[in-house]
Amino acid sequence: MGTAKWMTYYTQELPFIMETQFHATDKRAIAGLSASGAPALTIAEAYPDKYVAVASLSGYTAVSSTMGRIMSLGVTAAKMAPVWEMFGWADDPEWLHYDPILHVDKLKNTKVYFHSGSAWKRRLRHRPTRHVLERRYGVPRTPHQRAFRRPGTWRGCRRHL
Repeated sequence: MGTAKWMTYYTQELPFIMETQFHATDKRAIAGLSASGAPALTIAEAYPDKYVAVASLSGYTAVSSTMGRIMSLGVTAAKMAPVWEMFGWADDPEWLHYDPILHVDKLKNTKVYFHSGSAWKRRLRHRPTRHVLERRYGVPRTPHQRAFRRPGTWRGCRRHL
């Protein structure tokens, strides 16, 4: 079977199939849901000329942060895989390389969308990612905030996506 080549698949193989079989244009967008939110951003950062927009929907995006590492541990544990197979040991620079928040400046000409639903209106004002993007990187934002009725469930927010 060999090693999975996800970057090659998403940036070369899949676009070729979409263009030849489904008549897609070269204007592309990429989105990731949950654990694939950070990889979608990472791919858009690696190939900013290929993607006009990128979205992270309920994804954890600060991969190298303490919370990001805890989330990674949870994701890999659910798959019964060791966390170091993602980006190496805790002190490996690969964690920083694949943290999309640390490289968000590469998306200056790309439309970026984040979705992180919450049923509590007060919490909408205090999103850590929002503050990092605004203060550290000067990324402008257009807020679209909505409180969903059923916190913690997809049923509560899927009609808004």
